[in-house]
Amino acid sequence: MGVVPVLFVLVILAFGLLAEAPDHETLAQAGGLGGAEEPPSRRRERLAQWRHTQGYDVPVFYFSIGSQSLPDSLLQISDPQVRRAVRILSLHTGAGAYVWRFHKSLMALEDSIFFRRFQKPDGSISEVPPDLMVQDLAHATHPQKVDSLLNVLSKENWGSTQVFETVQKAWKQVRDNSQPWRRWVPRIAWHPDCRFHRWIWGTERQPGLLKGHLGFSLRDGRPVVGIITSRWIFTLAMSLLSLAVAFFLALPAGVATAWAPTAWQKIILTGIYALYATPSFVMGSLLILWFAGGYLSWFPSYGLSFGNEGLSAPAALQQALAHLVLPAFCWTYGGFSYFFLHARQSALQSLNAPWFLACRARGLPYARIVRRYIIPQALLPMVALLPQVFPALMGGSVILEVLFSLPGMGELTYHSVLSGDYPVLLGVLLLGASVTVFFSWLSDVCMRFLDARIRLSKE
Repeated sequence: MGVVPVLFVLVILAFGLLAEAPDHETLAQAGGLGGAEEPPSRRRERLAQWRHTQGYDVPVFYFSIGSQSLPDSLLQISDPQVRRAVRILSLHTGAGAYVWRFHKSLMALEDSIFFRRFQKPDGSISEVPPDLMVQDLAHATHPQKVDSLLNVLSKENWGSTQVFETVQKAWKQVRDNSQPWRRWVPRIAWHPDCRFHRWIWGTERQPGLLKGHLGFSLRDGRPVVGIITSRWIFTLAMSLLSLAVAFFLALPAGVATAWAPTAWQKIILTGIYALYATPSFVMGSLLILWFAGGYLSWFPSYGLSFGNEGLSAPAALQQALAHLVLPAFCWTYGGFSYFFLHARQSALQSLNAPWFLACRARGLPYARIVRRYIIPQALLPMVALLPQVFPALMGGSVILEVLFSLPGMGELTYHSVLSGDYPVLLGVLLLGASVTVFFSWLSDVCMRFLDARIRLSKE
């Protein structure tokens, strides 16, 4: 019953990360601010259309707690730097509505001087392009800074223009209606149409999360579900394979080591601890250096190949497996050493238990005791560790797939971080969290099946 609340909390946290994506990253995906020859009105129209398509022009959640000094139309500003300036300036003055009017007058001024930005009304040439000065004015975050920039523009003989007079009047209204105390007055607003609602339930343009849709990639516009599905199979297969190999090799090896002589135990434990302490990227680099072209050219160093068309099926399979030997070892050795240490510790505890002495007193052979009693005892803590080991294997795929150039979720995550593709990162986060919750549930089910004490206590 606890799975549903946990998944709901994970969905809330994941969407919170998406909502807090840096504005400069999302702006870059929209094509940036445009070139110097693009009219400001066209630039704002293009960015506003993109923000509307992505849903950035509506509030994030169903309710918001803000300040009375902020204008209601803050999300309509396309440029993140201008939006930040309007927000801070509104908090400084407490006159958000008048700051919004001042901002609109600046947009009109920027449009009016675009085609004559280097020429004054009297025909002389300005040393500082007025359009850049207007941009500095739009990015100003303190009233004193705005005053100084307006004075500089007045000296550039722009005071005779009607548009600039409108800007000065708008700023005078901001000064006259300044009420800084309003920033401390909270305002709670309800937003039935918000980004979270659209993300969960969908819109007319695209379905929502409940219909298996996670939006579109900011990098290439493809559906996030299709991008993740094409990469998820490889990473899932490698993680499950490495988990199975590590589990079923570490269990008998750890139990058998408990009976080894003390000197051999010290040697084996030294090697196991060395494996456990070695980071995967260090191990992968060493394997590439030793076995993939550095000293010995036994295996390919990167990529995943299924062979050429001229090769037979066995030869193609052999070539593909050769590419996976080194990555598979890096995927497996950490989990193997972790399971090994727990299996050995559980076996040592069984050797000192009273029931083990009773079994030996009855004349039961070691092989039967190990097979029927010690291995099941060592199996319990290893099953309990599954929710920790499998997500760690999935997380380690980021380093390994980038290091060995493998087409999986790790490489996708790496490139999505570099490109700021936050919808894809959100999908990867949700998928990884869902897998973690699933393995936690699976571990509980297996523990109840294997341990009669848990089963009886539930009953």
